[in-house]
Amino acid sequence: MTDILHKILTVKTQEISAAKSRKPLVVIIAEAEAALPPRDFTGAIRNKITAGLPAVIAEIKKASPSRGLLREHFNPTDIASSYATHGAT
Repeated sequence: MTDILHKILTVKTQEISAAKSRKPLVVIIAEAEAALPPRDFTGAIRNKITAGLPAVIAEIKKASPSRGLLREHFNPTDIASSYATHGAT
């Protein structure tokens, strides 16, 4: 294995160990089981098309690799709420 791959593997192994100690797997499983079911993405797209409305996939993004920071005051919850208010499903 190359030196850089070995370094990546070492760092990732440490990150995973730290994450497991912060939140054990049993807690993650319990949270997943208690979570709301996922929304019907495909159905939402089909419903828009059937209704003759544009079916747009919106993305919330704080930064771009090519442009850097896109939005200084980034609050994904507020942005998603605004999208929903204006018709995103």
